[in-house]
Amino acid sequence: MLTIFTPTYNRAYLLTRLYDSLCSQTDHSFEWLVVDDGSKDTTKDLIDRFIREKKINIRYFYQENSGKSAAYNFALKNAKGELFACVDSDDYLSKEAVEYIFSVWEKAKNNSVGILCKKITPNGRPITLSRLLDGGSVKLKEIYHKGLLRGDAFLIFQTSAINKYFFPKFNNEKFVPEAYLFDQICEKCNLYYFDRFLYVAEYQSDGYTVNMNRLLAENPLGYKAYLDQRISSERNVLRKFTYLVRYESICFVLNKGYIDKSPILFSLMAIFPGWLVYIRRFKKYVRTQ
Repeated sequence: MLTIFTPTYNRAYLLTRLYDSLCSQTDHSFEWLVVDDGSKDTTKDLIDRFIREKKINIRYFYQENSGKSAAYNFALKNAKGELFACVDSDDYLSKEAVEYIFSVWEKAKNNSVGILCKKITPNGRPITLSRLLDGGSVKLKEIYHKGLLRGDAFLIFQTSAINKYFFPKFNNEKFVPEAYLFDQICEKCNLYYFDRFLYVAEYQSDGYTVNMNRLLAENPLGYKAYLDQRISSERNVLRKFTYLVRYESICFVLNKGYIDKSPILFSLMAIFPGWLVYIRRFKKYVRTQ
């Protein structure tokens, strides 16, 4: 079985579209695990109605508003499926997605911890741009660094491989970049690339993607944890310096820790460009904290 996890917050006006796409799946061997992150709209009533219809297997949980990272941690602890995939509340799946995932997993499971496939917009514009060959076994960071994959991709993981990892929790913060988790899982393990669009994404004006700069400025410790991990694992000098520049930019948000990274010379060199990034991306949001 597949666990389709959806974190949601005040998205009752969008959830029916995702629900309809799940009901129309050609294979219903999945559970829809919905974690409601403290919604104040009619989300609970809507999901209750979906459950009463008994068209698909739904498990609904409510948590006080704690952010997507906390919802993710909860879902990882409670998922019952052999496979685990996150489908956001403003997105939906093609009607054959679950069927394809299971058929591909039979080929992939001997040498991969999951499946990577592509996303598309409702009007048919590709979000994931790829120069990979279908059926290959790939390392996630490596293919992005080499330019073989660009844009957001749809990731499906073996649950037993992913539920060993969790997002850190910081006081008064509610977000850690998802790559923090994916980096740990995919550092040594491969994903199986399936060259098909299974996920339809529509970025909303109130969503994470559109508001990323504000989100990072309001959750600097979560972003810093992600950058710490990237800097520690990166072997390429140019990419390491790029992460150090981002690290310094978030240090300006925090107003501390400007030269606590090794090598120190790199940190010193990264302070000025980091300040420029801070001015361009984050400064206007710091005043609102």
